[in-house]
Amino acid sequence: MSGVAVAAVTAYSVYDARQTAKESAAAQKQAMTQQQAQADAALKQQQDAQTAQIAQAQEALRMQQAAYDAQLKQYQEAMRIQEQQSGAMLAQAQQSTQMQQSVMEAQIAASQRAFDLQTQQINRANQKTPDTARLIDDNLRATKGGQSGTLLTGPQGVDPSKMTLGKNTLLGS
Repeated sequence: MSGVAVAAVTAYSVYDARQTAKESAAAQKQAMTQQQAQADAALKQQQDAQTAQIAQAQEALRMQQAAYDAQLKQYQEAMRIQEQQSGAMLAQAQQSTQMQQSVMEAQIAASQRAFDLQTQQINRANQKTPDTARLIDDNLRATKGGQSGTLLTGPQGVDPSKMTLGKNTLLGS
């Protein structure tokens, strides 16, 4: 081959190598762009999955909070009902106690009346009569002893001279 031909073949080879290098660089660039697009897509998919997971977790928390709120409301309602029932039971117990006390007081009063009535009946049945013979006897014995007196004066009575208060007569003249 001639020198021109070799030079042409060499120039063509260099041109071809440059072309191949350019094509290789373009292919690499395209591969990198595809790789970047795939990485971006994977990142986007991962972000979407995390966003969905966060949304699910928030929904689960919201549902759990709603369940807790419902339980709290049921508990409060049960406590309110229990307080009402306790109040009603307490009022009923107090009323029952008052009724029992009233009945007991009535029974005590009735028992007292019955006792008084029985006592009166017994006293009527066992009436005591005065012992007139003994009274007359005692009076006769007392008169046999003479004139009677009191504890202050004795049997002789009061001396009229001591009643004048410094005067000669009882009228003070």
